[in-house]
Amino acid sequence: MVKSRYKEDRGGLYKVRERKSAKSPHAMGEANIGGKLYFIAAWTKVNEYSGEKYMNLVFREKPEEE
Repeated sequence: MVKSRYKEDRGGLYKVRERKSAKSPHAMGEANIGGKLYFIAAWTKVNEYSGEKYMNLVFREKPEEE
């Protein structure tokens, strides 16, 4: 079992106040999914056909601390 501030299958995403470059994510956070911790990065995008805004998410498993 991993230590996390989030209950299982929950997480948080927070706005990045100062992006380092245009490719940096707009939001970052972490989630506890199935008892494993994941880093989350999110970019706000606009659908080129409908004009609707959406968030593109990337999940990366957080290494276990020993």
